Amino acid sequence: KHRLSFRGAMDTLFYDKINKDLVMPVSNRIFPSLTNSKQIENMILDHGGIDLLIGGIGINGHVAFNEPETEETSMETYKNRSVRVVKISPETMITNGINEFDGAYEFMPGYGITIGFKEILSAKKIRLYCFRNWHKMVVRKASFYPPSVTFPVTLLQGTDTRIGIPECLAD
Repeated sequence: KHRLSFRGAMDTLFYDKINKDLVMPVSNRIFPSLTNSKQIENMILDHGGIDLLIGGIGINGHVAFNEPETEETSMETYKNRSVRVVKISPETMITNGINEFDGAYEFMPGYGITIGFKEILSAKKIRLYCFRNWHKMVVRKASFYPPSVTFPVTLLQGTDTRIGIPECLAD
């Protein structure tokens, strides 16, 4: 029910806009929850991975709320994390609060449920879209910083990942 719910956004901004005769049944729409992490993991494995993953990048390099960690966390540990509850970082809370609540970051939830890098890295193609002015910095870091859990999107280097940027931000 939360305004920033991925499930709610998919319903109102996507599924509800498709002709009812053409849209996939609700029973085929699977979102991460507290009870279905193994179901999602097994479904992805049973289908040979994800064909196409579409998303964005957070100001601190997070992908799907996989927030940065300290260098004490190994890349292998980070890459093998699956569906789970995550604590939203202060940077993400403030940035999203500015973008979504006109600066009222206190309305941001402190936790989210997300897929992990294990699922993200199973994707054959990854397409990330960046549309805010601050994304210029994020794209530079994603492209040129060495892979690190301190800026998670860098872990996608070497995969079939493309970043889309609107022309107005390309300069």
